[in-house]
Amino acid sequence: MLRADEMQRPSRTAMAISSNGDFVVYTAIEENPGPQTKSRLYMRKMGQLEAKLVPGTEGGINPFLSPDNRWVGFWAEGKLKKVPVEGGIPTPLCDASMLFGANWGDNDGIVFADGYAAGLSRISSAGGECESLSAPDSKREESRHSLPSWLPNGKAVLSTIMKHDLDPKPSLALLRLDTHEWNGILLDAADAKYWSS
Repeated sequence: MLRADEMQRPSRTAMAISSNGDFVVYTAIEENPGPQTKSRLYMRKMGQLEAKLVPGTEGGINPFLSPDNRWVGFWAEGKLKKVPVEGGIPTPLCDASMLFGANWGDNDGIVFADGYAAGLSRISSAGGECESLSAPDSKREESRHSLPSWLPNGKAVLSTIMKHDLDPKPSLALLRLDTHEWNGILLDAADAKYWSS
């Protein structure tokens, strides 16, 4: 038996749904965990009752999927990692002190929010050097940019702007990558995703 991970991690993302709706990947720990028990990622196909462990994801939380649903990205042991959905040896992509959301775009770029007072960063899904995309602006009462989501053209990112750690009324903004300009979209909202039917 499994239960959803309640480990007081600061991310709101504990589950990822495949783009074709065929399966979900989620974070869980054993039902009766011991003191050394670590979270892992599990995959459950729709229409099946049993979930399957994704090997190589010990300590993993905050899953997110590649656009082709073949890879799952996650955070573990202070690093952003990826592993095939069927499991295997995980590939570390970069250091990340903590993950406050990540999204894998069609352009093979992963945008993520790292740390309590951090902005957004981008890294190739193949790894390499991280690129800083934004930083919170104290003049605009920003403490964190989090929960990023690519727009389909790969030229802009939706993000949640927090004024402080327990901000009950965050806002949504759009970051244009060509100009690094922020445009506010909606007040008292969070964790936006682009949807096209």
